[in-house]
Amino acid sequence: MLIALEIKFELASLMREKAFERGGIRHSHSGEGSSANFPAKMRFMQQRRASAAPTFTIKRMAAEGAWMPAVGNVATVMCFAICLILNVNLTGGSNRAIFFLAPILLLLNQDSDFVAGFGDKQRYFPVTVVISAYLVLTALYSIWEDVWHGNAGWGLEIGGPDWFFAVKNVALLILTFPSHILFNRFVWSYTKQTDSTPLLTMPLNLPSIIITDVMKVRILGLLGIIYSLSQYLISRQQYITGLKYI
Repeated sequence: MLIALEIKFELASLMREKAFERGGIRHSHSGEGSSANFPAKMRFMQQRRASAAPTFTIKRMAAEGAWMPAVGNVATVMCFAICLILNVNLTGGSNRAIFFLAPILLLLNQDSDFVAGFGDKQRYFPVTVVISAYLVLTALYSIWEDVWHGNAGWGLEIGGPDWFFAVKNVALLILTFPSHILFNRFVWSYTKQTDSTPLLTMPLNLPSIIITDVMKVRILGLLGIIYSLSQYLISRQQYITGLKYI
């Protein structure tokens, strides 16, 4: 964790210095003319380039083979994996632990080799996708554990209580998938979709909350509702912001 934090701090400091240097050079060149005569569109494009400078610089650093982003990513993944192992061994796999451990992945850096396509825009994607994947896998394990009776083998006779338990809870688990898939795709791309899409998938989570026998499936259903509402509100805010620019 300390290695990942130190590298994240060093990269952030370096990016600020680079952005300041680029901004200072650009300001010295633009100071020769009058700002009143500078077209508004050109000023807007200049501000966008200035804001995009740090992202471009760190991508270029990773492409040139800089070691800091890759080492920081390895340290972050190792820290997260060790924390998951400790969670299993110390708490028996607490449901709440993943919400405290997943933010460790915010320390991931842009790295063209280790995490292809990952950038500052997608910094929250590892957190949300890991939470969803962890809860899905542990929910499947809980269902498997409940229908496997040790040396007695499976109790999945057609029509039996174990068979009904497994089919019901797996089906309820699958109903939570659309909301989680849509939200994780949205967090990766931030591409606005139709406002009705997340609202249409939200009711699918209600049966998972009401009639499931597995706590992790219920948590996934609650998360699915939260994700759908969040996606709708964020998309709505993006639409309003776009109208302001227009």
